[in-house]
Amino acid sequence: MDNTTLLIELEYCNGGNLYDKILRQKDKLFEEEMVVWYLFQIVSAVSCIHKAGILHRDIKTLNIFLTKANLIK
Repeated sequence: MDNTTLLIELEYCNGGNLYDKILRQKDKLFEEEMVVWYLFQIVSAVSCIHKAGILHRDIKTLNIFLTKANLIK
């Protein structure tokens, strides 16, 4: 790898993305505990990559992937 190469690595996430999960909820609200759990995981991940000197320039629900166990990836 050099300064002209961009590497994108993705893990397979069988739970889809957060955007689709929100759409599937229709008019139902998420449980507060689930919202706090998702937010905690997202903030922890962003903090971790920032400490590694990595900047994510497109954080949105379409780019937040989930496992079947509701773990954010």
